Amino acid sequence: MGKPEALFFWLAVYAYTGAFLVQLASLIFKKPSWGPIGWRIALGGFAAHTAIIASRWIAVGHPPVLMRYENNLAGTWFVMLMLILVNRWFKSSKILALVVIPIILIMLGQGFMARPITEPLTPNFKSWWLWVHVIFAWFAYGSFAVGSGLGIVYILKGRAKDVKTKVWTLFPELDLLDDIILRFVSFGFIAQTMMLISGSIWANSLWGSYWSWDPLETWSLVTWLTYGVIIHFRLTLGWKGNRIAWLVIAALLTEIITFYGISLITTIHTPLLQ
Repeated sequence: MGKPEALFFWLAVYAYTGAFLVQLASLIFKKPSWGPIGWRIALGGFAAHTAIIASRWIAVGHPPVLMRYENNLAGTWFVMLMLILVNRWFKSSKILALVVIPIILIMLGQGFMARPITEPLTPNFKSWWLWVHVIFAWFAYGSFAVGSGLGIVYILKGRAKDVKTKVWTLFPELDLLDDIILRFVSFGFIAQTMMLISGSIWANSLWGSYWSWDPLETWSLVTWLTYGVIIHFRLTLGWKGNRIAWLVIAALLTEIITFYGISLITTIHTPLLQ
């Protein structure tokens, strides 16, 4: 990790931490005017986060798609991007940074503790299909992670008694939360579909087979099927509320296994994950 990258990394970490603390204080001390301040600090953290990726890209000569540190760096960027995008449509969603920022900080810390070394891509991974495949993968992960966080908020707010006198009134209404969760799950499902298709095309050009039942491929398919079932229950069977929220929270486990559990064993994707 070079000096510019290290500088931007810690700027992002401190900004995200400050944004979380300000948002938390706004919630605890019932100071709604502090919320926008925390949001602006979070946007500053996102700007520094973007600068980390740019610095890393320049240093290694390729997008950050290699090993745990780079994957976590890119993944958390997409998670924050999802929150920023949803805030453009639902202005009351700024407070959701309280749920999303801890996820970002944990992932950044876990990636940093791995091995943030500078290493070029091996020849077999130098393909435009890799960029397409990885971008869709992280859009899917970001959407599912945020959707899971919103599911937690939905359940906690639904269980709160006399919400009119509690801090849960700062969060979006339950019907709106339910709608946002569906949107994130649907967007993530589409991104996961494109990730599987692009990965299969790339695998055929690389290894001569569209599908080899590699553990990562298998768990990616399991994740796709799991979220597909959730969407089916939501749109066809009319499931809403706590049932869907719990399913979305539980389904995130399949995505965690896909991106982190599989890295514990040796597969053809090992160079991209460890």
